[in-house]
Amino acid sequence: MYPSVEKLRSMATLEGQIAANTEIGRTWPRGTHSHTRPVIMCEYAHAMGNSTGNLDEYWRLIRATEGLQGGFIWDWMDQGLLKADPATGKEFWAYGGDYGESVHDANFNINGLCFPDQTPHPAMAHVKYVYAPAAISLSWATGAPATGPLRGTVRVTNRYDFLAASHLTLSWKLEDDGVPITAGATGPLPACPPGGTCDVPIELPPGACGGGGGG
Repeated sequence: MYPSVEKLRSMATLEGQIAANTEIGRTWPRGTHSHTRPVIMCEYAHAMGNSTGNLDEYWRLIRATEGLQGGFIWDWMDQGLLKADPATGKEFWAYGGDYGESVHDANFNINGLCFPDQTPHPAMAHVKYVYAPAAISLSWATGAPATGPLRGTVRVTNRYDFLAASHLTLSWKLEDDGVPITAGATGPLPACPPGGTCDVPIELPPGACGGGGGG
């Protein structure tokens, strides 16, 4: 449970798996010790308070390392009860100690990615981003005329294991300090195979980036 990124890296190797089993007093059945096993972490992120911030470090390693398959976040939803403040009538999510009990675990069960009514915590947005089924990178053409449109390419990496990306569309917008300048969208993406990449051209109108051309 809760291995560091470096520990997880070692657990993808045969030597690391044997060492990890030895640490907890277990051995593999006779004749089966010459092959690595898939690694699925039963818990690797604890979604309590301001958490899950380094999830991308785990997933860069998981996606780059054969045998690492992911893990489970503890946990999905806060375990609290709706309670009203007797003085103000204001409702809040109550946890250990809010009912006058002397023995309790305080807020330890308020450790989910969403509130008890399944309203997402801010951490949910980060998890959604890290778990996204597609990754994108952007590059711009160089040497375009100063008065012409700025052309670029969005490279889409399909993270699905068995599904092409043709059911996805790409939408984008350009803002200047939160002020919208221009936006666009594509139709369905090319039939990018599982694990593959595809390039999608985009074009910004002249002057969208301060009047310059390529850069």
